[in-house]
This record gives sequence, structure tokens and C-alpha cells, in this order.
Amino acid sequence: MGRKEKLKLKLDRLPKNFTWDELVALMSQYGFKLLNAKRGSGRKFYSQALDKLVIFHEPHPENTLKRYVLEEIKLLLDEIDDHE
Repeated sequence: MGRKEKLKLKLDRLPKNFTWDELVALMSQYGFKLLNAKRGSGRKFYSQALDKLVIFHEPHPENTLKRYVLEEIKLLLDEIDDHE
């Protein structure tokens, strides 16, 4: 099982300890590129292949993502997996 599959499996469980760095790595595995904002903590992920832009808030001061964010990410990636 590769890194993409391991991170996706962890995300599917909606854990309380899923970090921003894990999200960046997982989104990268799905072909998304992180676009840093000029200000604030909003971060954009863009996939040229899918022509899709998604925006998430980078958590601070802690590095773990909230459950509602994990649910949104899970829905997005499940939709992408269904179309592959």
C-alpha cells in the first residue's frame, strides 16, 4: 500500500489527528498544487488536470484539521476516485 492509499485510509476514518502536512501530501498525490495566499490563512489547492480549485483554511496555532474540513476533503476525493 502506497503513501496515497495510507493517507486516504486514515482520512476515511475522520481522525482527530489528521494534520495540515498530511493534507498537503495527500492533495499532491491527487494532482493538486498548493497555492499560497498573499495574506491570511486561506490556502488554495488547484488541479490543472481536473480544472478544479478548492480552498481550505490552514489551521493555527495547532496543525490538526477540524472534522468538517476532513468531511469536505473526503467527499472531494471520493468523487475524484469514482471518476477514475
